[in-house]
Amino acid sequence: MLNVEFTRGLSECVGLWIAEGDSTSTREITFTNNCVPLLVHFHQNLSKHFNYRNSPRLYEYSPDSPTDFSIEGARKRYYVDKRARKPYYIYRVADAVSLREFRAFVDEVTVRPECFADILRGIIAGEGNIKYDASQHSRTVRIAQKERMPLIEKMLDAMEITYSFDASSRQYEIGGVENMERLEALDLVSLHPQKKQAFEAMMKTSKQRHLPRGELKNIVFELLAVPLTSSALAKKLTKSQARIQEVLAELELEGKIRQYRAYSWCYWVRNDANLLIISTIKEQILDSISDNPKTAAEIVREVGSSYRAVRKRLDELKSLQLVRRDEEKRWIRLRRNEKLIVAGVDEAGSLGKA
Repeated sequence: MLNVEFTRGLSECVGLWIAEGDSTSTREITFTNNCVPLLVHFHQNLSKHFNYRNSPRLYEYSPDSPTDFSIEGARKRYYVDKRARKPYYIYRVADAVSLREFRAFVDEVTVRPECFADILRGIIAGEGNIKYDASQHSRTVRIAQKERMPLIEKMLDAMEITYSFDASSRQYEIGGVENMERLEALDLVSLHPQKKQAFEAMMKTSKQRHLPRGELKNIVFELLAVPLTSSALAKKLTKSQARIQEVLAELELEGKIRQYRAYSWCYWVRNDANLLIISTIKEQILDSISDNPKTAAEIVREVGSSYRAVRKRLDELKSLQLVRRDEEKRWIRLRRNEKLIVAGVDEAGSLGKA
């Protein structure tokens, strides 16, 4: 089984690669774009999770002089492209082993419904564009594709976003107020800075309206692919916390979500989410033995907690099959396929109090 954590950032990079990568290459991981934050995002996430055997290369193509942009650890080369309107870059890692590992991750993550929003966020960042026609009050998000792509359609269908495919324009078109509100609620147009700004400006032109019956519950369920508090949901959806708590109670009664407490906070998450929730001290213990097995006494010195507290957490981690003890009484970290979430924090930062 693949030993890679299913993080939001890495899933977004799968979407970026699907949109702007080279799926035909057998020896290189490649990604082409003119947006510097996306290139940095792609490099940081892949280099963190895959052990590159060769240094990445960054190729810059500019109509005139080279820019100052570089990526730490990547060798940069510059070329003149008079046809380019602005500089663009190709990020390459010539590493057949890492490519095989990355492709295996792509195959695995693209069948996980809890990762669909992250993947689609990356695809929209790479191939999406925002179109607002003030005269017609028309709001559209488009995804460029040469031909229909079953994966994109599967993800959009799963999130109940309706679309059409224009073969002549070679693009998917997503329009309508309900679709725009779902894109906004699921945070699907936030990875590319300029596209995020254009989408937010477009949404400000639309008057707030009430969602159809049952729609709020569907959106809340989609958002709970990661743990969130009721106050975080209320803020994200611009609804009262009392209304959100009513929806959460309905979903819990239907057996679709569960709650757990971390300190004085109460978080909600989908029952089908492939997650393991751990505390901060458990994360510190796992980090301590990530590379080398250690005894309980060695872990105590490293994490700075009491022996009793560390031993209790080790027993809990053992019951979760995240650690085991060897014959020399050293603790060894075990890898599981579930994504680990630290109580109170996800990849985007603090989730807030309930």
